Amino acid sequence: MSLTVEIENPANLIKARNIAGVNSDKKAVEIALERFVRDYEPKPAKEAASELPETFWDDLFSQPMLPSSVIKKAIEDEREDRF
Repeated sequence: MSLTVEIENPANLIKARNIAGVNSDKKAVEIALERFVRDYEPKPAKEAASELPETFWDDLFSQPMLPSSVIKKAIEDEREDRF
């Protein structure tokens, strides 16, 4: 696909070429577009669904800790029920 673009600030194009390490304006623009797409393309919903919301962690750590005696008793009761 061919596209003609007017660059209003050629200094930015020169900087882009230098940063990308290329000699052609075309290649510099291609690299910039590839990076833009990579950085700003929406992530798949599958990844977002696997993360827990911040409120989960706030709620989890806002609860008081169980006393060790309660934990010990629960473990002992569990062991007695199994055997």
